[in-house]
Amino acid sequence: MKKLLFSVALSAFTVVAFAQTNTSTIKQNSSGVGHVAVVTQSGATVNGNTSLIRQKGEEQTAFVDQVGNGNESVVKQNQDIVGEKNTAMVTQVGDDNSSKILQTEESNYASVTQMGNDNKAVVDQKTSGGWVDENNEAIIYQDGDDNTARIAQDGTYLGAWVNQTGNDNKATVDQTTRPGATSPYRHEATVNQYGNEGRVGVTQTGRFNVATVDQGGLKNKAFVDQSGRRHTAYVMQDGERNKTFVDQSGRWNDATVYQTGDRGYVEVDQSGRRNTAMVAQTGLKNEAMVDQSGNGSLALVTQSGGKKNVADVDQSGFGGIAAVAQLDGKRNTTEVTQEGAFQIAAVAQDGGRDNLVAVEQAGMFEAAIVGQRDNKETQALVFQYDGMLNLALVGQEGNKNSMAYVRQFNGIGNFAGIGQTNSEMSLAAVVQEGSLGAQSGIYQNNQYGSTAISYQTGTGGHMSQINQYGGVNNHAWTFQIGGATQNSLVDQVGDNNVALTIQY
Repeated sequence: MKKLLFSVALSAFTVVAFAQTNTSTIKQNSSGVGHVAVVTQSGATVNGNTSLIRQKGEEQTAFVDQVGNGNESVVKQNQDIVGEKNTAMVTQVGDDNSSKILQTEESNYASVTQMGNDNKAVVDQKTSGGWVDENNEAIIYQDGDDNTARIAQDGTYLGAWVNQTGNDNKATVDQTTRPGATSPYRHEATVNQYGNEGRVGVTQTGRFNVATVDQGGLKNKAFVDQSGRRHTAYVMQDGERNKTFVDQSGRWNDATVYQTGDRGYVEVDQSGRRNTAMVAQTGLKNEAMVDQSGNGSLALVTQSGGKKNVADVDQSGFGGIAAVAQLDGKRNTTEVTQEGAFQIAAVAQDGGRDNLVAVEQAGMFEAAIVGQRDNKETQALVFQYDGMLNLALVGQEGNKNSMAYVRQFNGIGNFAGIGQTNSEMSLAAVVQEGSLGAQSGIYQNNQYGSTAISYQTGTGGHMSQINQYGGVNNHAWTFQIGGATQNSLVDQVGDNNVALTIQY
């Protein structure tokens, strides 16, 4: 009986000795009002937990709860100016977690919850420039191992929420309202990471910007930089090793990015006002770059199937719209560059292998629409520069080695067609330069090795039309150069037809 009592007593002494490895320091000094600090630490069996709370000012409250070994918590709610109603809550369960909260001035609220091992969280709500930080909110929740989260807020009515589950994720949120702000300028940043080794960075300046990042998978990266006002950015990534960069300046720009494949890359750069970009990528090694300047531009990019797909959209000017869809691809490439008035470019590539579409437009009322369906080595190139009523349409359906080339430079009433359906080794080219009222249309049906070229230049009312139907090895060339009103029409049905028309 004595041995049993001695054993129980020794066990009790051991528990107390372990509990005494925890360290807590609380300093509530200076002229305070209503300070409250509560620290609970338990579970230390190897390395003790450490807690430091130092509070000055008014009505500040800090709660710290640590369970495990080697956890560290620092809460400093001390101000050089004045403080009101600050609250900091820290909960750490696990081993070797670290939490730091620094708050200055007025109604700040910060909460850190960490479950797991070796997690790090930092919240810094600070004041610079002598204006008040008011009604900011920062919440960090981490569940897993080796996660890191940092929130820095400077200004009024800022909200940041970081939620990380998994291992070795890192998230940084930096929010600043413009210096000297006297009314509420609110930013909102929400980061959700539920994979492993993800990286997220959000930087917000100006006012009323909103950024949301949802990220799972492995080793994905998302970075959002917002300046100016009233921007919205949403990034959702899953899969492995995807990267997204969003840079917004100006006003009222909107960017949405979805990536669910592997090794995708998206870059969105928006300046000006009321620009919208939406990018969705699945597959492997897709790449999309959208650069929008000016006002009111819209860009939609959809890529699936993957393997080095590239879509590059560059818009500036008036009412540019670019919509790109590349589906079952391999090395598909789309480049759209628009500058000037009411441009529209819509590109779709369906099947594909070594596909290429390049559309470049500058000036006035351009519109270019390109198709391309069951592709193999297909190309379509459209250039429109200084014209006025420009329109270029390219088709191409069955495709194998097909190429369509449209080029319109100077001129006023330009129009260019090009069809090509069940094609194989087809080529259709329309070049219209320096023309006034030039029009052209090429249509090739069930061709094999067909070629149609219409070339028009000069000043005059040019018009050219070439139709080649279900033949083999058809050829048609039409050149109209200079002067007056010239017309040409070629219609061929059959095999091995050749037609050549030259007019000066």
